[in-house]
Amino acid sequence: AFARAWRCVVPVTSPVLESLTPSDRALLLQRAVPRTLRRGQSLYLAGESARRAHIVAAGVIKLSSRNMQGRSTILGLALPGEIVGDVGALDGRPQPLDALAATRCEVVGIAADELMEMISRSPAAALELARTFARSLRCIYGSAAERTTGTCSVRLAGRLLDLAHELGHARAWGIELDLPLAQEDLGQLAGMSRESTCKTLRSFKRAGLLDYRGRRVHILQPQGLEDIRDAGVTPRRW
Repeated sequence: AFARAWRCVVPVTSPVLESLTPSDRALLLQRAVPRTLRRGQSLYLAGESARRAHIVAAGVIKLSSRNMQGRSTILGLALPGEIVGDVGALDGRPQPLDALAATRCEVVGIAADELMEMISRSPAAALELARTFARSLRCIYGSAAERTTGTCSVRLAGRLLDLAHELGHARAWGIELDLPLAQEDLGQLAGMSRESTCKTLRSFKRAGLLDYRGRRVHILQPQGLEDIRDAGVTPRRW
């Protein structure tokens, strides 16, 4: 009864979960452990055991890595419907990244061994899990290539377009985006310092590509950002 009532408050949807048989899916959700994270709170840290995988029901989780000096870089984001902790669940090794709440989040913890057992019985769920890995790797590969060869403008344009694709809303004048990240985190996602991020955002604004107030961004020229990402050019006034 608790599981049914809780699911009514926080709907849980996931392509992997939906690919399971109805009975397996119901069993997982009945045993699931809900958790609310405030912004900045950790879900788990690199090196911790992978006893649970978590489905993001609401909010955005940032996946980051720290170097020996404690400096972090954000390698990816987990959005509603996606699973975090799946790498450790699959190989049984400690978690490779920190998982921190970029916004207030609702997550559902599922025992890793139970999840893997049920996925092993479902070719459809196994294929969907492989697809989620492929999407994540494609994003990481693209970001890594931009960090290696792209200018700050190229990197930031790419990350803004990615976020707009996932979280933006089309308007008559362009795309409205409520950033789930502070400017410092946005810079980490693009492999840039906070100062470079602010400077590049201002250059985009002067060029008429976008406007912003706080975390609300209006992308006025999506194709302009696409051109920067594709061609690796510095924007000029449009």
